[in-house]
Amino acid sequence: MTEHPLPPQHSQALTGTSLPALVPAQARLGLVAIFGSTFFQLVGYFMLMPLLLLRLKGDGVSTALAGVFVATGWLGVFAMTPFASAITQRLGRRPSLWLAAFVPVIAITGFLFSNSLVLWFVCILIEGMAAGLRWVLAEAIVAEFSPAHQRGRNVGIFETMVGTTFVLGPLVLVWFGAQSDAALWLALALTVFGLGWSLLIPRLPAAADAHDAKVGLSGVWHALRLHPLIMTVGFVGGFFESGLTSILPLYGLALGLGATAAALLVSASGLGSAIMMLPAGLLADRLAHHPTQRWGDARATRLKIMRV
Repeated sequence: MTEHPLPPQHSQALTGTSLPALVPAQARLGLVAIFGSTFFQLVGYFMLMPLLLLRLKGDGVSTALAGVFVATGWLGVFAMTPFASAITQRLGRRPSLWLAAFVPVIAITGFLFSNSLVLWFVCILIEGMAAGLRWVLAEAIVAEFSPAHQRGRNVGIFETMVGTTFVLGPLVLVWFGAQSDAALWLALALTVFGLGWSLLIPRLPAAADAHDAKVGLSGVWHALRLHPLIMTVGFVGGFFESGLTSILPLYGLALGLGATAAALLVSASGLGSAIMMLPAGLLADRLAHHPTQRWGDARATRLKIMRV
C-alpha cells in the first residue's frame, strides 16, 4: 500500500492537520483509531475480493468477464485517488474517513441481497473508490500523527499491518469456504466493525495551508512535477502489486488449483509485502537521524533507500 507517496503540502491537505499542533494524547488516539479501523476494513476487503471472484467463476462466468470485474474495483481505486485530497479539503478529514468506511457497508449489502451482475459491477466500483479514499487518507494520517524520529517505524508498522490483511483475508475465506454465505456475512461484519472503530478518530485543528494547497488533478500534476521519481516509482509499484493480487486467483484456477489454493495465492503475495515493510521503515529512521548525517538529511536518506 505504499504506492501513494505524497509531498508535505499534499499530505497536510489530506489530513487537515499539522503535526506541531497535535498533543501526544491526540496523536496516540489517532494512530490507534487509524490502525484498528483500517485493519478490520481491509481484512474484510481482501476476504471479499477473492470470494466474489470465485463465486463468479462458480456461477459459470467467463474468465475474461471475471477479470473485468476485478479490474473494475481497481478502476475505482484509480479514479478516486487523484481526488481524495479535494474531497477531504471540502468535507474534512474525519467525515471523509467516515464516508470511506460507510460506503463499503452499502456495497457489500448489495452483494448479499442481489444476484444482478450489473449491480455487482456498480458495487465493486464504489467499493474500490471508497478503498482508494481510505488508503490515501490513512497513510497520510499515520505519517502526520508520528513524531519525526519515529515516522519510518510507524509507517513501517502500519504497512506491515496492511500486508497482513492480504494474508488474513484469504485465510479467513478459506476457513469459512468460498461458497459459504457465512463468509460474505463475515466480510460485512468486519467492515461494519471497521466503521465503528473509525468513530474514535479525534477532531484535530486544520493545517495552515488546508484551504490553499493544490488538490485534485492539479495537485497530482504539481506533485509529479516536484517529485517525478517518487510519483513514477509509486505508480509502477502500485500497478504491479495491485495487478498481481487481482489475477492470482484466476491464475490458480487456470492451473487447475481448487478454490482454496487459488485464494491462498493472494496470501502468499501479501506475506512478502508484509515482511519488508517494518525493516525498511526502521532503516529509514536510523539512517535519516544518524548523529553525523552520514547519509544526508531525512529526505535525501529516504530517497536513497527508495532507489535501492
